[in-house]
Amino acid sequence: MKEVVNIQTHMRPIIAEVYGRFLSESADVETREYSDPTEEVMAALIHRSYISQKDVEICLAYDLAKHAAHVNFADIKALHQSLRTSYAEPVT
Repeated sequence: MKEVVNIQTHMRPIIAEVYGRFLSESADVETREYSDPTEEVMAALIHRSYISQKDVEICLAYDLAKHAAHVNFADIKALHQSLRTSYAEPVT
């Protein structure tokens, strides 16, 4: 079990990089596969990149400020919000 935690720790920057690339590449509604942000997150991120629930936790903590200057920043925020809505653990 200790080794699994070790692997997950080393994967954090890679998952963050994959998520950042996904946000940037999927920001343009005209060129992405699905116009609906929720469908884009599910198909182009979760399924295509084999993102696990542990990986989603890394994505949920991602700092969107890295993309603040992106021309489609509003769409990046919409994608991230779709991830939060679909995959964040409910607060109890």
